[in-house]
Amino acid sequence: MAEGRPTLEPIQREWYSVTEVALRLGISERRVWKMLKAKELTAHRMGQKLVRIHRDEISRYESEISEYEANDSSKG
Repeated sequence: MAEGRPTLEPIQREWYSVTEVALRLGISERRVWKMLKAKELTAHRMGQKLVRIHRDEISRYESEISEYEANDSSKG
């Protein structure tokens, strides 16, 4: 019976919008679009105007940032 009840666990989605990625990374939507154009992030077009970014791509980028910050802080 418990399977139909809502839980407090966050929903793990596969795909996120540019707005959601901007909020998660703490940057502007414009910066996300620039990152997509520079191929720092990979997005998938799911229609004529619908662009989504996979959660694995977001995690990859966050890992790169964490590694960069760890290396940068160890230098100084």
